[in-house]
Amino acid sequence: MPLPMRIADGLDALSRRFTKRPGRPSGIVLISSGGLGDTVLFALVLRRFAALARPGEAVTVVLRKDAARMGFLFPDGVRVQAADFRRLRRNPAYRSQVHGRLFRLN
Repeated sequence: MPLPMRIADGLDALSRRFTKRPGRPSGIVLISSGGLGDTVLFALVLRRFAALARPGEAVTVVLRKDAARMGFLFPDGVRVQAADFRRLRRNPAYRSQVHGRLFRLN
């Protein structure tokens, strides 16, 4: 991993260590890194994963930016977050932003 990414990840880890959550972590965050076809197949098993959530907990699926338009296949109540995986690998600021979003989701 390039040095700028290691530095960004270290700073993110440090800031998360000192960030207080408003309550207990809750909800389920699933990451599906496949393309359009993989997302269609993932939609078939998503209900089983969503069943792991306690009543009232949110279920969020993080998808590649190009696959996020397949979110209409998911059950009602499932939130979709899109992430540009190529940009995630190359841009430390974007990487930190995505890490922050994931931290706040759960």
